[in-house]
Amino acid sequence: MDATPTNVPCPGCGVSLHAVSMTDGLLGGCSACGGIWLGNDVCRRALAGELSDDAKAWIKRVTDEARPHASAGYRTTPAPVAAQRSCPSCGGALARAALQNPQVEVDFCKAHGAYFDRSELGAVAFEAELRAAEADAAALAFPGELARAGNGNVNAMFSSSFASTLGFFR
Repeated sequence: MDATPTNVPCPGCGVSLHAVSMTDGLLGGCSACGGIWLGNDVCRRALAGELSDDAKAWIKRVTDEARPHASAGYRTTPAPVAAQRSCPSCGGALARAALQNPQVEVDFCKAHGAYFDRSELGAVAFEAELRAAEADAAALAFPGELARAGNGNVNAMFSSSFASTLGFFR
């Protein structure tokens, strides 16, 4: 799926994002640093492990094809104030949320979405899919317990840090 160049600056490096519209929603990717911008609806799906295979493939392609000098690691310490990141939708300052598993910091605008540095979204999505698979396995083994956790609501079974992160995007 081909992405369309935009005039919207990447929150991570300032290069224009490329956007693609999928069944999941609108996704933005940076060919320079490999960062990914997800609107709130797409972000909720990613954090719940529900991204389509097309979206996952596009995100992998963007992060894999980013310039070789782009950081492949997670940013685990806050950027200095001078490097404050801005929301590509409204221009407001992005807040930061620290996820515990995997241990990454995500930049987000409560009104519009979240920015993931290169490789962060892959780690977060993998962890979300693992949690969803564990919840499915628990539902097969313990249907009564799953029902008591919220009538099939697997968010009730997530760790408090992960569930609170989902709350950022509601």
